[in-house]
Amino acid sequence: MIITSRTPFRVSFAGGGTDLPSFYSKHGGCVVSTSIAKYMYVTIHSRFDNLVQLKYSIMELVEMTELLNHDIARVVLSMFHMKGVDIDSLADLPAKSGLGSSSAYTVGLINSASLGKMGVGNIAAMACEVEIDRVGKPIGKQDQYACAYGGLNMITFNSDGSVSISPILLDASKMMELEDSLMMFYLGPSGDQNMILSDIVERIESNKVATILSDLKDIAVELSTSLPKRISSLPSALKSGWELKKLISPSISSERVDHYYTLGMNSGGLGGKLLGSGGGGFLLFFCDPEAKMRMREALSDLVEVPFIFDNTGSIIIHKEMGIGDCH
Repeated sequence: MIITSRTPFRVSFAGGGTDLPSFYSKHGGCVVSTSIAKYMYVTIHSRFDNLVQLKYSIMELVEMTELLNHDIARVVLSMFHMKGVDIDSLADLPAKSGLGSSSAYTVGLINSASLGKMGVGNIAAMACEVEIDRVGKPIGKQDQYACAYGGLNMITFNSDGSVSISPILLDASKMMELEDSLMMFYLGPSGDQNMILSDIVERIESNKVATILSDLKDIAVELSTSLPKRISSLPSALKSGWELKKLISPSISSERVDHYYTLGMNSGGLGGKLLGSGGGGFLLFFCDPEAKMRMREALSDLVEVPFIFDNTGSIIIHKEMGIGDCH
């Protein structure tokens, strides 16, 4: 057996932080995000023996999945009772970049381990169970659903724990206009996501932070209705959302992030934000296409990563089953 899944990374436009259980369980949450054509690939290949080999930044070879040090892989492979397999992963962009790479890995591993037989809703729900409930990450549910479903969506997190996906439909010309107006620049690895999110979770108990997250939710809801009518509604949503998010915790931004954000905004950016939990990763800007050259010159010491949107979500791109193959 050999099976490979391809799972997109995501770009979040509005509502980040409202997907944390400590907030949405009381107030409900909402984000607007899109998947992009930058991917995580996860391949599972049968071995001739019963050992489990896992390759990521290091390589592990163990007699049973329960002995793996990699938290996500240990939990997922145990849930599927897998043995006698090699697991390898490859990504178009680095980890800790604010694009949901960790959840893209979890979603892709579940998709491959299930031999592509699970629906995306069940994959996303299982990915949340793995990362939040079993591994204990202090994260929300946005990335798992955005990566599993793909496309441009409003994702609603209901107080009962359920999640609703509402596609945001743009005609072809508006979609091309939106793609052509966005630029993404890499600052380097983001900060300690778990530390930043744990800090945010602690602060959610305060009325001030709960109010900020409620305002971020309102921006996402408004954007979901205005975007199909006016692409020009996005830059103000990005800008106001970023200014609000920085008020939640001092660990979200930094002098370096602020420097490059200001540089980009002064060079033609109409709106922008830092993607992910904070500290680093990618800066996203909305600008007029004719301003792109000025933006590139102003931010020339950062790596620009061009991208287009993805509409496929997590899919199986290669599958070969041999005689006797099973979990």
